[in-house]
Amino acid sequence: MKRKISRFAIPSALMFAVLMFEVTADAQHEQVFPFSGNNGLFPASELIADSSGNLYGTTLGGGSFGFGVVFEFTPPQVPGGQWSESTLYSFKGAPDGSGPNANLILDGAGNLYGTTQSGGTCGNLGCGTIFQVSPPSQPGGLWTESLIHDFPETLVTVKAQWPV
Repeated sequence: MKRKISRFAIPSALMFAVLMFEVTADAQHEQVFPFSGNNGLFPASELIADSSGNLYGTTLGGGSFGFGVVFEFTPPQVPGGQWSESTLYSFKGAPDGSGPNANLILDGAGNLYGTTQSGGTCGNLGCGTIFQVSPPSQPGGLWTESLIHDFPETLVTVKAQWPV
């Protein structure tokens, strides 16, 4: 049975809690994961998959610093099992960017590339960035973020919210 992952926003008392749902070919669905703040808020990008079936995306807010995250969902080991979520990187605002909202790009080495709509050296409400998030060199290590480009203040009208 072919699977499709979709996102739905469900209002809660204080904010919109965004949930991941798995929708099967027969239109049945089940909640896969709720975003709660520390692990991200407001998923904004489409999910992309690697050759192992892991799914990657970004959230506009939340994370350790409140400026969004890059996350990974790992499929269950057995059919019907639990998906697991990992926050790969939490944005800090200035100087690395905030509000990643465009789709990620995955290269053959497992690096993820994307853009933020603000942040960078212009400040938390600044001009935006292009970033790379790289997998750890050793299993169990941390993913690392590299700033590829920081949009200067003179280009504020060319927001970094469009895909690279």
